[in-house]
Amino acid sequence: MLRATRAMLNSRVERLNTVLNRPLTGWTRKDGQLTANVGHFHLDTYSPGDGWTRYTLAVMCSEGGGQSNASPTCTAQEMWSYLRGVFDVLDTEYTHRFDDWKADTK
Repeated sequence: MLRATRAMLNSRVERLNTVLNRPLTGWTRKDGQLTANVGHFHLDTYSPGDGWTRYTLAVMCSEGGGQSNASPTCTAQEMWSYLRGVFDVLDTEYTHRFDDWKADTK
């Protein structure tokens, strides 16, 4: 079994931002102030002290830095599997034809 590391997870989330044409960085400095890049995905992490780091895929929702969880809270291995599922869905023919469904029903 593959041991998922934080670097591996961050790399997959960076790739997700690229594939979905989302901002590649979470924050941009404008006129001396930091502004959040709305739509940017990032890993939110915390370690509660039990020896396991928890990960959540989060997305920036406002320029002030508000964020929303896009995934459940997971261990590194679970997050790796979650992101693998995300890419599996993005790679399916269904998602490539998603915008064409209306044309098929006419």
